[in-house]
Amino acid sequence: MIRCASVSTYMGPYISNYVLSELALLRKYRQQGDELIHIFPDDVAHKPWAELFQREGAKVYYIPYAPMTPRSIATLRRIFSDEHINFIHCHFGGWDLDARLAAPLTPMIWHQRMYV
Repeated sequence: MIRCASVSTYMGPYISNYVLSELALLRKYRQQGDELIHIFPDDVAHKPWAELFQREGAKVYYIPYAPMTPRSIATLRRIFSDEHINFIHCHFGGWDLDARLAAPLTPMIWHQRMYV
């Protein structure tokens, strides 16, 4: 069983393709019997798109955005441990190195989205 943490620093004010893609991925994980949790900066908890994750019944953590701090790394380490995460997927930069330091042996992919 895959237990994936999607670690994202998306802070946009609108429902983007990224949000819709994450929701589609959540549904696919569930169809396969796997788990996908989401971790976002706490500043986005009240954005209109955050409600879509609640409607889907997604497990979402909103944590302070303070990359490369001991607190950030420890918070991610605790979430990964509590949720028995065995795969990490990072988006947009910001927390990618924190996630690697929090779980150095866990398989992980990360990518930066560029808008021009």
